[in-house]
Amino acid sequence: MERILDVLRDGTLLVVTFGYAGILVAMLIEGSGLPLPFPGTVLLAFVGYTVWTGSLGLAEAVIVAAVGSTLGGWLLYRVARDAGDHLIARYGRRLSLNQDKLRSAESWFADHAGRATFFARLTPGVRVYISIAAGLAHMQQGLFVVATLAGTALWNLGFIALGWALGEGWSNATSMLNAVQTWLLGAAIVVAFLIVLRYSSERRVKS
Repeated sequence: MERILDVLRDGTLLVVTFGYAGILVAMLIEGSGLPLPFPGTVLLAFVGYTVWTGSLGLAEAVIVAAVGSTLGGWLLYRVARDAGDHLIARYGRRLSLNQDKLRSAESWFADHAGRATFFARLTPGVRVYISIAAGLAHMQQGLFVVATLAGTALWNLGFIALGWALGEGWSNATSMLNAVQTWLLGAAIVVAFLIVLRYSSERRVKS
């Protein structure tokens, strides 16, 4: 319980002290894959509470959070894109990554890049790492930014709206946030399974 209170305190202090700038920096850090001392969803729920109190504007908060997440994701994407080929060439064999597998993955990603990036941004546990996959696959940078911005805006809006709806009870949102993320992860697994089945069917037809 004390740990939860510490987490809530860290996130709220950042928003109360720095406002929109604090939200931007926190979401940038999370989007780049670096660890935060508190979950991003908890921060977003508190942002929703501050919107409820009238201290922040809803549109402004959603936009700032989305821009921060997108900037962080873009930084991770650029690192993977610029350094990925060298790392794969050096360590790919240890991971059983040969050229055929890489070309197959890049071909699939080229056909589904926008949708894959958008929906990954709505999937817990995958949201950050889709930037690495997009960078390694040399996804078009403009498309990556648009898909990331759209996906993160929708994700951030959902959790900010949850904090707004709970009002003063926003701090009790932890269990609800976990339930929402579990549901989203389950839905993503089902969708991924269906995509794999479709991709396998397409490969069989082509062969």
